[in-house]
Amino acid sequence: MQELSYQRRDGSFSAFGDSDPSGSTWLTAFVIRCFMQAKLFIVIDQNVVRVSGNWLSFQQAADGSFLEPGRVIHTELQGGLGGSTALTAYVLIALLEVNETSNTYHTQASAALMFLEERLSESSISSTYVLSLVAYALSLAQSPNAHMAVNELIGRASITDGVPLWSPLSPREPRSADIEMVSYLLLSLYRLERISEGVAIMKWLSQQRNSFGGYGSTQDTVVALQALSTFASHGGAITNNLNLEVLREDGERVAVFFIHQDNYLLLQSDQLDPEPPQQYTVTASGQGLAVFQLNVFYNIKSEELMRRKREAQDDEAFNLHVELHDLEKEDSPQLFICTSLSESSGLNSTGMAILDIGLLSGLSLAQDGIQTNEVVKKVETEPGKVIVYLDYVTTADLCLTVPLVPDHRVAKVQGAVVSVYDYYEPARRTVRVYTSEWRTSSSVCSFCGEDCQQCSTEYDDDDDHYDFPSSRGSRLLSAVPLVTLLVVILGL
Repeated sequence: MQELSYQRRDGSFSAFGDSDPSGSTWLTAFVIRCFMQAKLFIVIDQNVVRVSGNWLSFQQAADGSFLEPGRVIHTELQGGLGGSTALTAYVLIALLEVNETSNTYHTQASAALMFLEERLSESSISSTYVLSLVAYALSLAQSPNAHMAVNELIGRASITDGVPLWSPLSPREPRSADIEMVSYLLLSLYRLERISEGVAIMKWLSQQRNSFGGYGSTQDTVVALQALSTFASHGGAITNNLNLEVLREDGERVAVFFIHQDNYLLLQSDQLDPEPPQQYTVTASGQGLAVFQLNVFYNIKSEELMRRKREAQDDEAFNLHVELHDLEKEDSPQLFICTSLSESSGLNSTGMAILDIGLLSGLSLAQDGIQTNEVVKKVETEPGKVIVYLDYVTTADLCLTVPLVPDHRVAKVQGAVVSVYDYYEPARRTVRVYTSEWRTSSSVCSFCGEDCQQCSTEYDDDDDHYDFPSSRGSRLLSAVPLVTLLVVILGL
């Protein structure tokens, strides 16, 4: 199991295993929680859970709170947004969600519960995100204060179509933190048997899923799917025997999905030809519960959209400067990147962040590459890009030099994209495009001699491309929508 590669010798877990100076209380609790939930489906070594749980118990202070000797790479859980209250609520959730761990660590769970109840009674929980964690922890513990926590959480929200929301929604998608908060509220309402209040929330959560059936990050996807499946189970066991059909306006059937007991946990999808434009009708018959989703994708190059993004830099979460040093007669181009948190983010530091570096066609990362250090924790290379895992990004500049080597001679090179984003809040990101002037302006003839006499006679100098049979067809892909049907089945 790959997760075990991040376990340290003392039984704890951290983002980068033994290369980190200490294990993480938050990540260790998260892993225990996941392992115990997965125990129903795969074999889990109970010794792993026991050793990790013992390490976790030693991180509890005398007042019942849990301390973090390592790094909390989840920005919303960091000290400035809740500190020990958030961490204690998260660990208590992990201990209570599975009966085996709650029985083993009953003393630790009781002390943590008392700590959270005191914080709630003191009205000292200012962060709405932290309050959502506390509300769910108290609901799991069947605390008499759980209803008060849930009511206060809802009271801080603006109600939109019956759904409590705590921040203005992005035109594209809600923040990952909003997905988590709504999910914890739905789980709390389920535990408190306030089912009718959760129906609108369940529908809203389902509608926020992306084209892959998940959400913005791993963390909000885990919590949201847990909330949806838990709430769906309230209807009791239902035998699934569903038939879904997608019909064109002329009555022709273009897609069909059969859902039964043997495949109801599997994702089913199909693609539709968008040409010519059509109206589709979806019909369902039989018995069961399914979520049907239609996704439409467009591949459009919009200069106006790119200009607006450049003008919106003042509102971006990160400052990001990208500069390519690439002289035509040199074989050692270098990419210089500097990033920092912008003042508009309202943060002093992120948790783990990702620097996603796209490479120009024909270039790759040099063998000595990017060296790891206390901030640059890991470097991965993929075709056409380099992924750099940053332990954090602060308001101070973090600068990297990316040495590159030319692998191939490529003409008419297009620009590449560099982005930096918060790992657990991907909407908190900044994007820049860079290019090489001489590589962009160079033609194939610059590689093939005067008048392209060394090139294929199929070369079309007017269009600057080779007229291979498949090349013209591939150029017709822009601005064509791709329609994908996605059916997600909620476990009952």
